[in-house]
Amino acid sequence: AKEIGDILIGGYHDKKNRTWLYKRLPVSGQTGTLADRMGKKPLLCKIHAKTGSMTGVSTLSGYMKGSSGRRLVFAIMMNNFTYSLRKARSTQDAIVKRIYRVF
Repeated sequence: AKEIGDILIGGYHDKKNRTWLYKRLPVSGQTGTLADRMGKKPLLCKIHAKTGSMTGVSTLSGYMKGSSGRRLVFAIMMNNFTYSLRKARSTQDAIVKRIYRVF
């Protein structure tokens, strides 16, 4: 997860590519793989992230925009779970919501 975070941080600090990268990530409750996730306040449109999944693996990594306008990089990587992918995604969304509340 650290490496993913490092890539996202590097991408954000690269002024030449920041906007390009940020605008291509799905937005919570709006686009792509996040269109049906985190679509209610307070997370609506606050998360720009990439998802990934395969059998027993689910990830969510990206940027969170706080109410102060500051951005936080996060990477959640889950593997070897035996429950449904839906449950894994729900858990990720709950983690992001919790982080948002304290951020």
